[in-house]
Amino acid sequence: MKYYVYGAGGHGCVVADAVEASGGVVLGFLDDTADPRAQRLYWCIIRPREVDESAPRVHGIGANGVRRRLQEASPIFGNVVHPAASVSRYAVIGAGTVVLAGAVINAGAHIGKGCIVNTSAVVEHDVVLGDYSHVAPRSVLLGGVHIGVGVFVGAGAVVLPGMPVGDNAVVGAGAVVTKAVQAGERVVGVPARRLCK
Repeated sequence: MKYYVYGAGGHGCVVADAVEASGGVVLGFLDDTADPRAQRLYWCIIRPREVDESAPRVHGIGANGVRRRLQEASPIFGNVVHPAASVSRYAVIGAGTVVLAGAVINAGAHIGKGCIVNTSAVVEHDVVLGDYSHVAPRSVLLGGVHIGVGVFVGAGAVVLPGMPVGDNAVVGAGAVVTKAVQAGERVVGVPARRLCK
């Protein structure tokens, strides 16, 4: 399959590499903020307005709100699953989701649309990951966790079994979530405590 990657930053390069590793072809990066004369690794940068709107694309942008805005405006987004990821055949993955190298998604997990399951992240059995959420590298969502829409789970964070994390919450890097996180809260530390809302 041939794709355009939305976003020419570092995350976009990781996604482009995953596209090629999975047998796809990267047609170029779509990015209004980058210099179109520049080249990012081996791929060219194209302004989005210069591309046929029917062309398939994948998310190369880490910001949850930006991914949501792009996917809701142009729903032609494909999934990318790096071949070095382990995804159960009993897991469900929504449109526009990116699963990177070393990630594990186990049986019964339900991943929403426009999500990122980043490098070496673990999504255990029966987890629900809401639309446009980002599970950063080496973070772990244990069994039965329910993550809302637009949530960011920082690198190395752990959410203990069954704990809910509300919409648009942020779990800081290395935090250990031992109790419910409310919508919009930012939590840090071990055990995770509220920083602000």
